Amino acid sequence: MRAADPADMDAVYMMGFDAFAEGLAVEAYLAGCRAAPKYRLGRWYVLEVEGRTVSSLICYEGHFGLAARAVGIGSVATEVGARRRGYAAALIKAVVAAYRARGDVDAFYLHADVDPEIYRRLGFRTLHGSEACMALAADEAVFGVGFVGPRYF
Repeated sequence: MRAADPADMDAVYMMGFDAFAEGLAVEAYLAGCRAAPKYRLGRWYVLEVEGRTVSSLICYEGHFGLAARAVGIGSVATEVGARRRGYAAALIKAVVAAYRARGDVDAFYLHADVDPEIYRRLGFRTLHGSEACMALAADEAVFGVGFVGPRYF
């Protein structure tokens, strides 16, 4: 796992083309990704296997209603030819471990745009009253009635 470089970004964006392009041509999709303000708010990470970038995600801190000691994980994607091999899960685990090692993060959030079971296997739990917002946190209050998770990111 490593932080993505600017040279990685078109390949990173293309990992989600089939899911997020909504009928756009490749160049229009890439132009939209390159111009998206939210993608400049976070830090992108990639997973390389045998010198090839196979999976990516973005982490947000301090945006979208996230608490001070929380990280939002978004845009999790894997290259089409590398899916169903556990690469996204490995990247999420590595990113969570890296943030935990810093010692200043208590909770991780994501919005499950795919089957939530994928994230449950990594320890994420659905927040009370939410169908898609999930968290990985030791504080049970995060999962209680009345807790409002972060906005979609």
